[in-house]
Amino acid sequence: MQFLSLFAFVATTVSAAAIESRQVCPVTPLLELVKIRTAFVSAQLVPVTPAQFRPMGPNANLENTFDPLLSVSVTYGRKAVTLGNTFSFAETVLEPAISFTAERLVNPYTTKYTIIMADPDAPSPTTSILTNFLHLIVSDAQPVCVADQERKTVAPYLLPAPSLTPHRYAFFVYRQPPGYVAPPPLQNLLGVVRAGFNVTKYADDNGLEGPIGGNFYREGLANFLGGIGHFYRDEINLAPLPLADDPLLTPTDRSLRNAQGVKASDFPQASPVPAPTARSSSIRQSLDTCCHKPDMQKDILDDISHRRYNPLRGSWVLVSPHRTKRPWQGQKEEPSKNILPTYDPSCYLCPGNKRAQGDSNPQYESTFVFVNDYSAVKEEQTEYHPPKENGTLACRLLRAEGTTGKCYVITFSPEHNLTLADMQPQDIMPVINTWTKIYTSHLDPHSPLLRATGSISNGNGIHTPTQQFRYMQIFENKGSAMGCSNPHPHGQCWATTSLPEEPSLEIQHLQEYRTNQSGAHMLVDYAKLESETGERTVYENESFWAGCPWWATWPFEIMVIAKAHRRALVDFSQREKEDLAETIAEVTRRYDNLFETNFPYSMGLHQAPLSGTDEEIEASHFHIHFYPPLLRSATVRKFLVGYEMMAEPQRDITPEQAAKRLRDCGGELYRRKL
Repeated sequence: MQFLSLFAFVATTVSAAAIESRQVCPVTPLLELVKIRTAFVSAQLVPVTPAQFRPMGPNANLENTFDPLLSVSVTYGRKAVTLGNTFSFAETVLEPAISFTAERLVNPYTTKYTIIMADPDAPSPTTSILTNFLHLIVSDAQPVCVADQERKTVAPYLLPAPSLTPHRYAFFVYRQPPGYVAPPPLQNLLGVVRAGFNVTKYADDNGLEGPIGGNFYREGLANFLGGIGHFYRDEINLAPLPLADDPLLTPTDRSLRNAQGVKASDFPQASPVPAPTARSSSIRQSLDTCCHKPDMQKDILDDISHRRYNPLRGSWVLVSPHRTKRPWQGQKEEPSKNILPTYDPSCYLCPGNKRAQGDSNPQYESTFVFVNDYSAVKEEQTEYHPPKENGTLACRLLRAEGTTGKCYVITFSPEHNLTLADMQPQDIMPVINTWTKIYTSHLDPHSPLLRATGSISNGNGIHTPTQQFRYMQIFENKGSAMGCSNPHPHGQCWATTSLPEEPSLEIQHLQEYRTNQSGAHMLVDYAKLESETGERTVYENESFWAGCPWWATWPFEIMVIAKAHRRALVDFSQREKEDLAETIAEVTRRYDNLFETNFPYSMGLHQAPLSGTDEEIEASHFHIHFYPPLLRSATVRKFLVGYEMMAEPQRDITPEQAAKRLRDCGGELYRRKL
């Protein structure tokens, strides 16, 4: 019995710890819930009592009862739905973002919900013969605190059609029963299945409870005209259009409105407007004008597939933000749960231990550098001479060149269980100093970069090269998901006689930009632009900007860019090195906090080549790439497959969305709170 009691205590403690590590779900105050119900009753979307339910006719009800237990947030771009506010047609073209609070005394992590959007005023509030018109059904939704949701779309979003008189567009949330299986997606999405959709019957047939939450807005042609005239009166002039000239009405709509005797003068204007001009001869032209406002264009990109240009590589990336709504049924990575010891006697990187080739590590107390026991390139090898060009297909198509080099391993700390995210900036400084030292020791003696350095002294495992290398790539692979074979904190450094493809492309485009922009530096300009807008900024200090670049391929990709023109590590002052250490600590800590896991990534420094022309070196600009694979959670990663291998890179969430999530993950490392 004592054993069982102890087991129960441990299980309860572990369960409680797991729950505490989750984000606390907000609930809606009772007075706010009363306000929501009052607004729905006032708008006649629900009756005062079920006996007064009016399913058709003027101002038809959408549901027969409504006792809200949670609040629903709906936003179109940057504009929120607030219990009956008005929207223009142009503002509702794209699918809204919908979230909701948790219910009291209901577990938000195990309970799922269905969201329905419908219009009870089709085709008009006075003749609602098509009520209700269905606009959206989403199942398996969860409260806003649940980050990893797998929502299923049963009926895709159908934007509201322009109408003369304002319609009510309502969003209801229903609780799904345990074991609920979403019905198959509705067919005939533009036809009779959506018109005359019985919301109450659908909920009853599928065992849905509620509605228990809701929100609504109004939209009509009057709002469209008034809204455009109000917000863009400086750019366009609008006047009421004769009914016959309304280009947005279908023949059926026009005949219905004519039969009802509706005139353009029947609906209000936001303010007096002058006669139409050449720029506003039709509503369609006005719509085109408003949708080309810069702010609206940025909002549009949050929900449509589009391509973004990477000026650093001269390439494009496909962005598909709408794909984040699809359910995930593929591979899931195991979250990092291991609690590692400070010292592991079996680790070939820990101080004093033997490595694979029999060499023993010293009892180092900071960083430690040694030549990789399994180097990818050899420093000495048989020289290869390509065959002379003789006009054959083999000489034309089958090209090769010998490459030599040297590969180093750099441990970041003697402690086996640390990562850069665990280390303070002062602990990262020795890593930066080691990077600088190894880079400097391999510089071409004729490089202008040597003027920025003092005397070169090797040591700490850094060997004097026997030949001049062209480029040095310093990088870190963190986590088994990135192919890292040892969890001990370490990175690598490969110096080669060739200029690798990625830095070669970047240097080429940096040179072109500098030439075309009268000596300006691309990444200085880019860091300045991003710092001013802040939209993709994750962290910045006096010397460095860190954020999700406009052209990012990986979901939570980050670039760290020196704000001033710095060609390489050797250009940094002591203060700039300290700022770099601080930036690396902030980035890696936010990564781990994002999904509360040991966040995997590949990180690499790009800087001036060891040996190159003055133009190459002066155009180079120090920056760091972080490429992490995780997409939705600690268990869902991104794969570069299919289209991305055969066509071009593709990403789902936008860099702006990713940056916001990472900005919100600052503060203390989550592991220290456990």
